[in-house]
Amino acid sequence: MNPTTEPTIERHFPQLELNSKLTHGIEETWAAWDNDLKKPVILKVFKLGDQACGIDGFRAALNAFAKSGHRALPRVYKHHEVEGEKELDIYLLLEHFEGDSLEYWVPREEEQLWSIAEELCIILKELHQARPAIEHRNLKPANIIQTSEGLKLINFGLLDSTQSGHFDPKTRYFRHHMKDDVYALGALMVFLATGEDPFQDPKSRRIRWVEDAKVAISPGLQLWIERCVDANPEARFASAGHAHAALQEGWNEALVEFFDKGLLVLEEGSERLVLRPRPGNFFKSKGVFSTDFWVMVTIGAFLGAAIYLHNLAPVVELIMVAGILYSVVQWIRGIGSSLEVTIDPEGWILREGGKLIAEGELAELKGLAAKKVEGQHVLTLERKARSNLRTNAEVDPRELAALNVHIQHFKRKHL
Repeated sequence: MNPTTEPTIERHFPQLELNSKLTHGIEETWAAWDNDLKKPVILKVFKLGDQACGIDGFRAALNAFAKSGHRALPRVYKHHEVEGEKELDIYLLLEHFEGDSLEYWVPREEEQLWSIAEELCIILKELHQARPAIEHRNLKPANIIQTSEGLKLINFGLLDSTQSGHFDPKTRYFRHHMKDDVYALGALMVFLATGEDPFQDPKSRRIRWVEDAKVAISPGLQLWIERCVDANPEARFASAGHAHAALQEGWNEALVEFFDKGLLVLEEGSERLVLRPRPGNFFKSKGVFSTDFWVMVTIGAFLGAAIYLHNLAPVVELIMVAGILYSVVQWIRGIGSSLEVTIDPEGWILREGGKLIAEGELAELKGLAAKKVEGQHVLTLERKARSNLRTNAEVDPRELAALNVHIQHFKRKHL
């Protein structure tokens, strides 16, 4: 234990049993047991002897932190200052959170990333809108704890308030604005999605977006993250509130172009979602010059030759060939187009050609999946504790990743 710090701690906090020293330097962190509170606690010691010029800013940030009472912040049990001739030590006795940090957390599906991003957006928005405002200034996976009561934030960069702006070697960019918390949130999401350091090298401030993420990333989430960490500060979200609004609603607009080119149509209302294959998606997905297209043309040519051998009038021949080709095209266009999946608060229903195929409760619907069959991805409904339902509608797996976000948001709203 520190020979100079420990006696002071024992003198001012006699009820504490120090267990281990977690961090060193001008901001010491101790894990301890409080015999009065009968629970584990965290003790922080800020040694501000060489930071006296910024002590007013630090005290302002500290008071805002201590008086906040926000659910995501640790409770401050005691605040004590020891001032010497050329030094100032400030002690904070804090609540200890039971849980694991996000440092080694691995997402299983994209919805988990959306959920964490949304919860952090709400927390940051509330802290930034508080009076006085509270900035974290040190947002990273190790400083976010998952508890039974939700996400908790620890290790705030309170010492940053002693300076108007400085270069942080941990995150490698200058901090002097609440937008930095939003930038750090975007970098955090890159790390959670990929498991990779979002910075290319120690001397670079550019974010590296790794496309080969641990889970399928929909275009909406990718666009949102890239907006958070845009190289141009003016192009980033103006605040955590703007980032949250975009996460809730704005990302739908960002996906309009993508869905226009997709194989599925999603009709979204406040009380229900209706999913249908896009008419004509056969050619949209395979292209006019696909093998299937030329097979159809060949069949038409053979039929035309057969008609010609029967010495029918050329006009009749053309009409019949056109009719046959039109029928084949309509048949192909109609593959899966009669399918309809309806999701509402009462449950989900799968119909084909207007006929009821299956139905169930909303809670049992896990989501949509792309099952690969004969080289094609077809729409599959995944159910909890029951067999999955495979349809004949062709889909794009990336499209389903985005559509599943719609479904999960809908379920959270109505369950």
